[in-house]
Amino acid sequence: MQKKWFSLLSVLLLMGCGNEYEKETAEEVYLRAKSAFDNYNYDKAAELFRKVDKEHFDSQKWAPRAMIMEAYSHFLNSGDHHNFDTYDQAVAVLDAFIEIHSRHPLLAYAMYLKGMCYYVRVFDVHRHQDHTLRAVESFQALINRFPSSKYAVDAKKKLKFAHEHLAAKEVNTGMNYFKLGEYLAAINRLQPLLKSSEAKAYHGDILATLTKIYYELGLDDLADIMLKDLKTKYPQHEQLEDIEAGIAAIKTK
Repeated sequence: MQKKWFSLLSVLLLMGCGNEYEKETAEEVYLRAKSAFDNYNYDKAAELFRKVDKEHFDSQKWAPRAMIMEAYSHFLNSGDHHNFDTYDQAVAVLDAFIEIHSRHPLLAYAMYLKGMCYYVRVFDVHRHQDHTLRAVESFQALINRFPSSKYAVDAKKKLKFAHEHLAAKEVNTGMNYFKLGEYLAAINRLQPLLKSSEAKAYHGDILATLTKIYYELGLDDLADIMLKDLKTKYPQHEQLEDIEAGIAAIKTK
């Protein structure tokens, strides 16, 4: 009989131990998650922060914080392991936060972090620019909503870079059309960029390329305008001498 009672007591004690974490408060789970985060265990941290949000979603203090920290854990985990998929996981959490907690004090930061999830994936101009476009969209939304926020200040700087990057992509595309002999396509890409401040660093190259194109097409008046601008604004441009020599050769034919 004593053995039966002892066995029953042991089972009850084990059941009690098994439910230990299930009885945790939102704060206790959050602190465990924060401990994992502080020890760079971002996978575990994200899992525990998510647990706070799912099991204690009615906690106005801990649930919103946990969502932000879960997203931030995914963000850092991506950078550490070069796993870009976890950036998308961060964006999913942040989108949910922005929708659910539209008036929360951490909303500006959530919008900024979403922009950063795209910004860190801005690739060179030879590749697609989907993430650049999404970064622009996210940072602009933040600036429009919270223009005086400290996060908006940095977002404006990154937005400027993103716009310049997109302009560089357009320049690269136009130059590729020129190399392929697709002159009209090159003109359509390059000509509008002469009015773009974001593409200012490339204006000399654009003028040089358009000068060549217009002369090749026999549009001498337009070519002369481009050449005049090139000589006036960029008198030391590396292509200027070759262009003038080429034009002279064309005109003597």
